[in-house]
Amino acid sequence: MVIVIAPMSMFLPVFAYAIFRRTAMTGRQRLERQIPASCVICGETLPKATLLETGKVQGPHCETVHPDFWRWASIPRKRMMLAVLFTVLIIWVVAVYELIISNYLLFIAGGALSASLALAWNLFEKRKLKSFRSHWRMTLKS
Repeated sequence: MVIVIAPMSMFLPVFAYAIFRRTAMTGRQRLERQIPASCVICGETLPKATLLETGKVQGPHCETVHPDFWRWASIPRKRMMLAVLFTVLIIWVVAVYELIISNYLLFIAGGALSASLALAWNLFEKRKLKSFRSHWRMTLKS
């Protein structure tokens, strides 16, 4: 028993450190890839910024060049997001209650409904961005 515990006590911390280091590095690389180098609508290159400063870089550009996108992103989008998040929260509260009283089918249905709402929101945002992009290209051609 002692023969097994001694090597494990040496190996497991080193193994955990290596996995944590790899996870942290890949996470940092993933975040760096998310930093936009150009505008999502017109493709104009933007100044290099960190992930936290992208709003400061993209904000003035969108406010001056794409005012319709800026208006949509500032007020209606936030209101819709709050409504969707509130709905998902209510669904999850009901689903957890159903899990507590051992009604697994309604818990699974609530989870599926929440996931479908999140996917629908993502699809809506992608389509709205695509419509802004196509509108920009149409006005650029004319």
